[in-house]
Amino acid sequence: MPVHKWEQELTLLTPFIEAHSFTVIGAISLKKVVALMTMNGSMDGIAFELFLEKFLVPNLWSGAVVVSSNG
Repeated sequence: MPVHKWEQELTLLTPFIEAHSFTVIGAISLKKVVALMTMNGSMDGIAFELFLEKFLVPNLWSGAVVVSSNG
């Protein structure tokens, strides 16, 4: 049972709060942001391939090294 008025208001608002997920993926070098992509929802294999094909690979240069981590 809420003690304060703001607790009662918060309790009434809680059912209307929706959780949304989004993903940010990017690549950086020592000098600049090389590629950046945001999307609604979670990353999957298709979205990762799209990031590589459309955002990352076109911005790489000869001798660039890509290191990937999922953690």
